[in-house]
Amino acid sequence: MRNYFIKVAKKKRYEVIDMQPILILGMLLYETKEKSMHIDGMDSNIFKILEKALYEKIITFISFGFFIVSFIIICGCETGIRNSDKRLIKIEENVQGEGNASITPHELTAGRFETLTIEYTVGPSGIPEGGAIWIDDPDFNGMGWSIFQNFQVKNPNDNGYVSARVISSNMATSELERISPPSNQMRHYIICTIKDAPLMAGDQIIVVYGDTSQSKSGAGKVPKRAYKNVTFRLYTDTDANGIFHPAKTFPVINIRSSRPSKIIITGPSFVKIDRPFETTVRILDQYGNPAEDYSGTVSFTSADPDADLPESYTFSPIDKGVHVFHQNYLHAKGIHYITAKDLTYPFEDQSNPIAMVEALPEYDLYWGDLHGHHGHIFCDSGQLNSQYYDYARDVSDLDFTCETAKSSSYWNVEETWSAISKCCYLYNDPGKFVTFLGFEWMNTTRGQGHHCVYYRDDYQPYYSPESESSDTLPELWNLLSDKKAITVPHATIYTGFNWNDQNNKLRPLAEIYSAWGSSEENRIPSRQESYSLREYFRMLAKKIFHLGKFGSVQQGLAQGNKMGFIACSDTHWGQPGGTKKGLHAVGGLTAVYAKALSRSDIWDSLLNRKTYGTTGARILLNFQINGHMMGKEFKTSSDPIIKVKVSGTSIIQTIDIMKCNYTTSKKCFISYSEKPNKKKTILSWVDKDFTEDCCYYVRVIQYDGNMAWSSPIWVNQR
Repeated sequence: MRNYFIKVAKKKRYEVIDMQPILILGMLLYETKEKSMHIDGMDSNIFKILEKALYEKIITFISFGFFIVSFIIICGCETGIRNSDKRLIKIEENVQGEGNASITPHELTAGRFETLTIEYTVGPSGIPEGGAIWIDDPDFNGMGWSIFQNFQVKNPNDNGYVSARVISSNMATSELERISPPSNQMRHYIICTIKDAPLMAGDQIIVVYGDTSQSKSGAGKVPKRAYKNVTFRLYTDTDANGIFHPAKTFPVINIRSSRPSKIIITGPSFVKIDRPFETTVRILDQYGNPAEDYSGTVSFTSADPDADLPESYTFSPIDKGVHVFHQNYLHAKGIHYITAKDLTYPFEDQSNPIAMVEALPEYDLYWGDLHGHHGHIFCDSGQLNSQYYDYARDVSDLDFTCETAKSSSYWNVEETWSAISKCCYLYNDPGKFVTFLGFEWMNTTRGQGHHCVYYRDDYQPYYSPESESSDTLPELWNLLSDKKAITVPHATIYTGFNWNDQNNKLRPLAEIYSAWGSSEENRIPSRQESYSLREYFRMLAKKIFHLGKFGSVQQGLAQGNKMGFIACSDTHWGQPGGTKKGLHAVGGLTAVYAKALSRSDIWDSLLNRKTYGTTGARILLNFQINGHMMGKEFKTSSDPIIKVKVSGTSIIQTIDIMKCNYTTSKKCFISYSEKPNKKKTILSWVDKDFTEDCCYYVRVIQYDGNMAWSSPIWVNQR
């Protein structure tokens, strides 16, 4: 296919257009495969021809696409409604159903194709003809299995085939339906209805997920997130009246991590010379899970010849892929890196820059991830919130985090919000690990986009964008005005966003980067020099999706919004601060300069914009103007003196001083740029063109593609 693709591209520039829709659709489907093809000998001119050809026909293609999508949506909605109307489903949780359920096997491996069998044994009352059992997909109490594997009941030759049969002396049969509730398309469930004869006590219903009895292709793919106690909720209708009750036992499985894939070492950003400090080493599988079965040996080295580092360490099962090393000593002043090398596997990693100082700065640097989920909807128990915080603290080595729950009419919001609030309260541990209570408010009508709402205090209210009292930003801000709360816009160029509604008090920050990518500018930057076919067409798909979308952070600054920057993962897999790639990019991290690791100190720094965001790398960034640190606003009659100090995690390609004029020209642009081509650098520059009130921020770009954005500093003319 590669050779044919190149051959087509080398024809006259417009002859490729006829193949354009097929190629786009084909490559978008192809990118879901595990392997990746690379283009050899294909120069940038060919890519330009392809890209221009795509854009030449983009309007036609989009119009045709809109027609197809609209047709599918209409048909799909009608089908979904018809399926849902087949049975009026009602759950009575307070009444326990009869019967028992079991599952085999009890443990699966992340990312593999597996088969699960659920055996339900009928209780004393039996099940009449027309009665049924309902098995909810194992959604991790909120993180839908269906995101990874679309189980189906029609074709035994396709992945995820689900079958059901009954074992009964009454010759009863079963009818299997796969239903997706219109209220929540991320969740699905199976209803197995009894036909022809009733079931008696002791009879069985056997439901097989990923049935391979007719074809090996029928297996179902296990989610890529390792979790404990993944529950299949099973309900019974023993009266054939459409009312379901929970079974006495719910089948439970565990999902284990896959094989080891990488090693990561992290340490603090600032350490006093000759004082011991901790480093965390984690061995992850290809999906970001700690490799539980890892038993390799790790050694440590540093450029400091006098460094006292831990001896080589062999991981044991008790480590479960993560180990904290307490006795690390570095004696020389300056920036240091510690290298962790696996002696069993070909894994190696260098730590974030560690600044050895004679005295700790007034504001230490802390790392966190303030935006993430363990699914698209609320969790109905505290279990997954616990695993979310465990991952942030024990695996990602974060100092602070927040699980920004999304809502759904599918759940009891009051109960689930209470569970989330309690879990957040219990995990907050000042001096060691800080948690914030928050949720994601989403309303894309009128360009209001997505905002994460954060509280300083525990047990605060949840406000739904579906409520008439909080379905607009001004209404939401009004409800939050008497509370210690802030709102932070997220993925603004992807959701489409306007900055007309302003509130610098309740919106002191903007999320400049997440797994969606960068929202800095109203474009998607392409910084790679070479692409695989998969990467190239993914990039083109993003550009197509991006057309017509506006609402960049630069646009917000140019319109007078005073916002600092954070970056987050927006994980949907319960891996805050993780290294797993999301929809478009690897998630980001937020760096906060704060006086101490406490909720109040971190909160004060968020309010005062003493923050910066990165693409996940712990780049050490210090930015000042006339001695004022990032986030400040001040007046001066002289030209601003700008100083930047950067210690990267890789070679620094570019440092841009970005300037935003918000009084007359209302635009952001590069006012100065340097190319250090080294890992550590100090920049000093005076802006001789300071003619109006403006703000400045720093953008750092490394050769490995990682980036950092400082919060702005606002400089007004005296």
